[in-house]
Amino acid sequence: MSRERSSPTIYEVAAAAGVSISTVSLALNHPGRVSPTTRRRVAEAAQELGYRSGPRTGSGGRSGLRTIAVAAPFSSWPSYYTRLDGVLPRAAAAGLEVLVHDLPSSSAVAAPLLDALPVRGDIDGVIIMGSPLSAAAEDAIRRAGIPTVLVDSPGEQLPSVTTDDRRGGQLLGEHLAGLGHRTVVFAHDGQVSDDYVSSGMHRLDGLTQALTAAGGTVEPMLADPELPARALAAGATAVVANHDDLAASILAGAAAAGIDVPGDLSLTGYDGGPLATALGLTTIAQPLTESGAAAADLLLALLAGTSPAVRTVSLDCRLLPGRTTTAPR
Repeated sequence: MSRERSSPTIYEVAAAAGVSISTVSLALNHPGRVSPTTRRRVAEAAQELGYRSGPRTGSGGRSGLRTIAVAAPFSSWPSYYTRLDGVLPRAAAAGLEVLVHDLPSSSAVAAPLLDALPVRGDIDGVIIMGSPLSAAAEDAIRRAGIPTVLVDSPGEQLPSVTTDDRRGGQLLGEHLAGLGHRTVVFAHDGQVSDDYVSSGMHRLDGLTQALTAAGGTVEPMLADPELPARALAAGATAVVANHDDLAASILAGAAAAGIDVPGDLSLTGYDGGPLATALGLTTIAQPLTESGAAAADLLLALLAGTSPAVRTVSLDCRLLPGRTTTAPR
């Protein structure tokens, strides 16, 4: 008579990852206390073995209270807090506890992934924001059996909520071209890995398409305090920043260098929100709160055991003209 294979143990995970059991426990329960490399090894070993740590909340643990994790680069991009504002009311109405997990910026790591959350036994569902996943990572999450929804990153195997960043870049390009700009700089933070297509790359594609159609050019530049001067030296009359926070730092750099915005150099941001309003930035308004709410609705459907009616939700963006763009001199 055959016997079912027993559930994998923490000792097996430790052996497979080449670390101690205490390191496995830290990686899964206090990930900030171990290095990213160690977290990755532990997570991959646990996922490969099918290990889940701790009691499942949905099967009787902690009085049956269900917990979802929302993972995003909150420290790097404040706009994700606005997306979280869309998740929290939906979760509260459904009686869900929300665990917030800060991810590193995808632009600063070689292979963005979710660390150890998929193998946490106290997590019933996950919303991953702004972290592009490889097909292998998506497959590992799917095999772990945890309902998961992606936001601001298209998924091949997982439900996702996206905004049309290429269209956003195109809107900015059409706006600037209509004002008479023909040489534009796209300011960005850089990207360590070329293994995924980021939101910024989509924005650059749309911007380039619009400027090329108008007979213009776009030059990508890494942002630093000298960017306004470098842009002018390159013959640019406008700068498109990949996000509003970056636009704010460019605006400060221009002021320090005695460069007038928009008289000498037009400037746009991307995201929309209080910062853009306060600075009068021309920007693209994203439906940030709505994207969080849509992700929560998809996840709630998965937690209820039903397949979402729509697996990919695509939201629109719109141009918000401000006082930082004008016709070139």
